[in-house]
This record gives sequence, structure tokens and C-alpha cells, in this order.
Amino acid sequence: MKFCTNAVTIERLGKVVQYQEFMLQRIIMQEIFTVIAYPVVWLICTYLFKIESGLAKLLISLTAAILVYVLIGIWQSKKGEEKDDSN
Repeated sequence: MKFCTNAVTIERLGKVVQYQEFMLQRIIMQEIFTVIAYPVVWLICTYLFKIESGLAKLLISLTAAILVYVLIGIWQSKKGEEKDDSN
């Protein structure tokens, strides 16, 4: 009986580790896209829109980066809810 309990515990731990790895991948993806969004929007403001004000570029770039972060979070949340509903 003790062996069976240990096997179940090990199986549960395996599932927990898989879930943690999955969540870490999602967080890393969200952070990478946010980090990429900031300089890309800065360059777009500089060369495409010809904005010369550093403060304006800063505010627009930060807003875009935060927006990317929030939108990816919402998308991942909905994706997680759909996955939970299917189980």
C-alpha cells in the first residue's frame, strides 16, 4: 500500500513540474515580446513617423510595450480557460 501511495505522489509531482515548465515558457514568451516591442516601436516612431521628441517616443514605446504585455496575458488567460474547459 505504501508503494502505491508513493507512485501516485511521484505521478502528481511529475504533473506539477510539467505545469510549472509550461507556465514558465508562457511567462518567458510574454516578457520577450514585451522587450522586443519597446525598441521596435521606438524605431518606428523615429524613422517612420519622424517624431523628434524623446519624451513622446518614450511614452509611445512604453505604452506599446505595456499593451503587448497585457494583450498576451489576456490571450494566454483565455487559452488556459479553454484548455481547462476541455478537460
